[in-house]
Amino acid sequence: MNKLKTYQRFQLDSVKITLKKIIDFQSEIEDLRCLVSLSLNCGTIITGYPVRISDDNFEKADTVMIKDKVDEDLFYVLVSAISAIRIYNAPEFIQALSCGNFLSPIKNEDQITRFKAKKLIHQAWDTSQMNFSLSINWDILPNDDGFNNYIKDTVDGLISIIKEISKDELGRSSLKSISELKLEYIDSSEIKCLIEKQSIVCKFNLQWHPLTRKNLKAQLEALL
Repeated sequence: MNKLKTYQRFQLDSVKITLKKIIDFQSEIEDLRCLVSLSLNCGTIITGYPVRISDDNFEKADTVMIKDKVDEDLFYVLVSAISAIRIYNAPEFIQALSCGNFLSPIKNEDQITRFKAKKLIHQAWDTSQMNFSLSINWDILPNDDGFNNYIKDTVDGLISIIKEISKDELGRSSLKSISELKLEYIDSSEIKCLIEKQSIVCKFNLQWHPLTRKNLKAQLEALL
């Protein structure tokens, strides 16, 4: 991966949007991993993990909550008081900082083979006890740079979305007419979901991050 070209394609966002991207990404993982340092206008530097940030409905000044790097202390920082953000190990969060245009790198020792990916996906789908089948066009999927890991994460994410949809009677009823879920890779940042006969077809780059999850869930709910 050419990191210079990667970073050049990152969006230049405001302090609040950048912190929100990190927080949204971190909400998808179990551990606090996104370590940052905030340089404040007064000269103070705060290092820790972003936890929450005020939303657009917040009536007071925008505030971000930071957990201390070591202790269980919390900092409440005015966003307007932040002059700079330092993001440690930025390549780990490429998915969030590039809005999904790049995948987070997988260490060579952690990469799985295509055979292993197929096996794990088959096991996950069987365990989920879905009432319809899963179809993946493996022939057109990239087969390098950890993509086998990415497609496995994508299927796990889709399973969690479908389980959420099927929690109530309306969702379960809507899914009864579906006989198959098809995943198709397209080299695009846009996600397209449609109904073909009794199949749901999802076309996207199969890169899994918070924006992908939010977009997919919204499109699936709209279709059903």
